[in-house]
Amino acid sequence: MNTYKGDTNICLPCPRNSHTTDVAQSLEGCVCDDGYTGNPGGPCDDIDECLANDGRGKCQDECMNTDGGYLCLCTTAGAKVDPHNRHACICQY
Repeated sequence: MNTYKGDTNICLPCPRNSHTTDVAQSLEGCVCDDGYTGNPGGPCDDIDECLANDGRGKCQDECMNTDGGYLCLCTTAGAKVDPHNRHACICQY
């Protein structure tokens, strides 16, 4: 999928960071991927998930925005990201 019907009855790819959920009849059938925002048909811009909560986003400690997502980091010496809860930090000792 991820194509739409162009003016000359050919399939064209959706813009970067967007997709279709079915056979799209026009460019407006392309919607932004998760982690991106924009009008149907694009362009789709990255959402900075780290802006909320004083720059921590959903993270307990530090948040690093990535293209289409984010990573939680632990800045306290001896702490690491909890493998069972990627938003929290745990002591690794």
